[in-house]
Amino acid sequence: MIIIKLYGGLGNQLFQYSIGRKLSIIHKTSLKFDISDFYKYKNMHKVGIGIKKFNIKFQVAKPKDFDLCFFIKSNLIIKLIKRISSRLFSYINDLFSKNYFYEKNYFKFYEKYILYKDAYFHGFWQNEKYFSDIRKTLIKEINLKPNRKKHSDLLNLIKNKNSVAVHIRRGDKTLKKNQSMFALPKLNYFIRSIEYMKKNLKNPFFLFFSDDIEWVKKNFPKKYNRKFVIGFTETEDLISMKHCKHNIISNSTFSWWSAWLNVNKDKIIICPKKWTTLNQKPFNPCLNDWIKI
Repeated sequence: MIIIKLYGGLGNQLFQYSIGRKLSIIHKTSLKFDISDFYKYKNMHKVGIGIKKFNIKFQVAKPKDFDLCFFIKSNLIIKLIKRISSRLFSYINDLFSKNYFYEKNYFKFYEKYILYKDAYFHGFWQNEKYFSDIRKTLIKEINLKPNRKKHSDLLNLIKNKNSVAVHIRRGDKTLKKNQSMFALPKLNYFIRSIEYMKKNLKNPFFLFFSDDIEWVKKNFPKKYNRKFVIGFTETEDLISMKHCKHNIISNSTFSWWSAWLNVNKDKIIICPKKWTTLNQKPFNPCLNDWIKI
């Protein structure tokens, strides 16, 4: 059995699901999720478990399932250490635990972790190497069924236009504390990206998706052949962006998934050149054939 700790927004959940799905396939075992954070913390309860709406098999880990992991099951001292110092917890975990894997750097690829079954995985796992070889499976599973008529109408519009999804993530990324890790893309990044699409595509039609649509309306006037997408759920927005022929994304996991799931063989994907502002080895999850601006 593989148990994945599920937390964070929809983009984070998709990374967690994908590594779990890969492990369940290669080890031919069941996949279950620890959803305890969604009950413990108000912010997690508000976010909700978005991946449950997709065409996937979703099983919640029961208390007896945690018997496979001593670190989770009973050791209160270990839990206290984890709360005090994640670094010390990681060190003790590496020494003594054989079936609890705690991700110290969620941009790094820990290849050895995929060798283990009957294990608990705690992390974000934001590296495509964990699951790139099951992309066809994930594309099939990360879909909604059935679609609302309103959403089906939007998908038909997307299909019949030379559609370009423009995802502008603002929300909590406008907060100064969050910009210490992820830089907020400037307006100029989106304008340059749109101009690139206009030069390289025939009659592009831009569909704007954002958690701050009023800011978008103010900054992208009628000179653009465009539509502001409003009134849909987060999962519907992701599927809509996935079906657009091209993508302009922000430096967010939600954005990344919309582009990675795009199956158009002639797609153009534009992403920010600088993904994080962390003082470490630069990391950018964008694929090599995506254009970085």
